[in-house]
Amino acid sequence: MHSAKTIEIKVALLRIGVKQADIARILGISRASVSDAINGRITSQKIMTYIESLIKQG
Repeated sequence: MHSAKTIEIKVALLRIGVKQADIARILGISRASVSDAINGRITSQKIMTYIESLIKQG
């Protein structure tokens, strides 16, 4: 089951038209790492900080 935070992030990314694959490519990491960070399976300040900046830019 997804947490409210996970759903919030996924919805925000959809609204701004950014895919997890886009984030992975820009950061030079795997799509699985982006997914894992969003879903709380791993902790990555780098990924979450980048996602937060994208969402804030809207």
